[in-house]
Amino acid sequence: MAESKQILLSDVLRIILDRKVAIIRNTLVCVAIVVVWSLVMPQKWQAWGTLMPPKKEQAGGLGQILAGAAGGMDLSSITGQGKTSMLVRDVLQSRNVKLILAERLNLRQSVYPFTEVEDTEQLLELFDEVFEYQILNSGVLAVSATVPTPMLSDEQQQAAAAEVAAALVNKAFFVLDSLNRDYAVARAREKRSSIERFIAVNRADLDSLKSAFRDFREQHKVLELESQTQAIIEHAITVGAGIAKKEVELAVARASLSENQPEVQIIKKELQQLRSQYDRIQEGGLVEGDEFSVPLQSIPELSQKYLSFVADIEVLTKIDGFMQMERANETMSELKDVATIQVLDQAVVPEKRSAPRRGMMVVVSALVIGLLFTVLELVRTLRNAKPEAHA
Repeated sequence: MAESKQILLSDVLRIILDRKVAIIRNTLVCVAIVVVWSLVMPQKWQAWGTLMPPKKEQAGGLGQILAGAAGGMDLSSITGQGKTSMLVRDVLQSRNVKLILAERLNLRQSVYPFTEVEDTEQLLELFDEVFEYQILNSGVLAVSATVPTPMLSDEQQQAAAAEVAAALVNKAFFVLDSLNRDYAVARAREKRSSIERFIAVNRADLDSLKSAFRDFREQHKVLELESQTQAIIEHAITVGAGIAKKEVELAVARASLSENQPEVQIIKKELQQLRSQYDRIQEGGLVEGDEFSVPLQSIPELSQKYLSFVADIEVLTKIDGFMQMERANETMSELKDVATIQVLDQAVVPEKRSAPRRGMMVVVSALVIGLLFTVLELVRTLRNAKPEAHA
C-alpha cells in the first residue's frame, strides 16, 4: 500500500516536471490576459470625508427629511453621538434624500456621463454604487464616493474621476447642511405661524374677557373691590359707632328732659340721619346719589367673580407674553444662517485608485491559474496513461 502511494507521488511529480513548460506557458498567457484586462478595465477612484453629526437642537431639519420618507421619525428626539450618526446615515440612505442629493449633485452627468439613466430606480441604484457610509468607533460618520472611469481611460480621465469623487463628497456635505437648514427654517416658520395663530386666538379671548370684566365693574359699581370694601367697612364702623353714641346721648337726655324738649328732638333727628346713612351703606351708597358703593351683602359673591376675572386676565396676559417670546425665538431661528453639520475632514483628491489593484490581481490570478493548469495536466496525463496500462 505504501509502495503504491510512493509510486503515485513519483508519477505526480514526474508529470508536473514533464509538463512544466506547458503549465508555465499557459499560466503566463492567462496572467498576461489578466494584466491586459486590468489595464483596460474601468478604474475606480474613491474619496473620503468625515463629519460630526448635528447637535440635538440643530437636528430637527434632518428629522423632518426622514419623516417625509420613513414614517415620521424625528432626529431631534435622538440623543447620543453614535445614535445620531446612525440616524444621519439612515437619512442619507432614505429614498427621499437620495433623490434630492442625486438631482443636486447631477449624478447622471458627473459620474456616468457616457451612460443614460432611464428611470428613478436606476438613478437610486447609481447613488448606492457611488456613496458609502461608515460609522467610526468614535461615532463620527465617514462618507465616501467612488467614481469609475470608462474603459481604456487615459491619465486625464483618471484625474477627472479622482476630482469628481472628492467634489461629490464635499458637495454632499454642503447639500446635506443646506437641506438641514432649509427644513429647520421651514419648521421654525411653520411653528411661528402656529404661534401667531394661537396668539391671535388668545388675544381675542383676552379682549373678550376684559370687555366682560369692564361690563361687570360698571354693572356692579366695582372699581377696586378690595379698596372699596375696606372703605365701606370703615365707614360702616364709623357710622355704627356714631349711632351707638347718639343712642346713649338720647337715653341720658330723656332721663333729665321731657320728650318735647328741643335738645331731645335734635338728638333724635341726628340719630335718625345716622341710621338712614347706615342703611344706605348696607344697600350700597355712602352718600345720596353715590354710584360707586357696593352693598355689603353682595361683597362675597362679587368678590368671587371679581377675583375670577382678575385671575383669568392675569393668566391670559402671561400666556400672551410667553407666546410673544416664543414667536421671537422662532423668528430668530428663521434668520439663523449657521452651519448645522461640522465637517471634520474635507474630502481630498485621491492620489491612488481604489480599484483595480493590479499587483494583487496578478499574484492571485497566477496562483489560481497555475494551480488550475497543473490539475488539468495531471488529469489529462493520467487519463491517457490508463489505456496504455491496459494495453
